[in-house]
Amino acid sequence: MGLLPRVGVLSCALFFLAATGCVPQIAYSPNEGLLEKDGVDAGGLRLEETLSRAIAPQIASAEATAETLRYQWSQTHMGAFYQVVTTQNAAQIFFKNIARVEIYANHKVFVWENNNRHYEIQFAGPEDAKEFADLVMSFRRNAMQE
Repeated sequence: MGLLPRVGVLSCALFFLAATGCVPQIAYSPNEGLLEKDGVDAGGLRLEETLSRAIAPQIASAEATAETLRYQWSQTHMGAFYQVVTTQNAAQIFFKNIARVEIYANHKVFVWENNNRHYEIQFAGPEDAKEFADLVMSFRRNAMQE
């Protein structure tokens, strides 16, 4: 492949990235002291309620304890012979394994574990995204103190 075709491909790629844009991360420091005020039980209920308002994935059920957050959701996709298939998914986040939480301008929250595994949850607005980040990091702080 000569230099001219490479430059053309690179130019097209850069134009596409510039046209679509990247979603910026929001500079946000979560409030990690929520459980001191509310307690683990009330904080767990708030976390479950906030997670139930997520728009992607749509959470079917959630359970928060002092150590973990478990949630389930359904995912629909095309299967063989163009039949719609629904699969059940589950995730379990151990608060002690959380390294950081990131919030983006499209209200997506990424919960990163120490091993670079992450969980991605999108909310309808910034209030729920920030509340989710606050609660997750509060539970992390609480779990690290035990």
